[in-house]
Amino acid sequence: MQTTLSTNTSTAWQSDHAGTVFVQAVGTFGSGTLTVEVQLEDGTTAQAIQDGSFTSGPVSKILEVPRHMPVRLTLSGSSGASIVTSLTKSK
Repeated sequence: MQTTLSTNTSTAWQSDHAGTVFVQAVGTFGSGTLTVEVQLEDGTTAQAIQDGSFTSGPVSKILEVPRHMPVRLTLSGSSGASIVTSLTKSK
């Protein structure tokens, strides 16, 4: 799914993966950090994935995430950012 993130926003949660996701991001990061997060079983807590934080792009990376846990991208600490992101299941 492709989404454009601006200052301090997140993508929608996605669960359609089998334990690996492909992350792509390009644009102006505005001194912010783009983080890959999973939603824990309590349904409200987001946890950052190891090696899933980026402060500049372009980003093109495959990451392992817990199977079937919802995953999203979150941009925080930014000012004037505009990042086109894509988060898809890895084949």
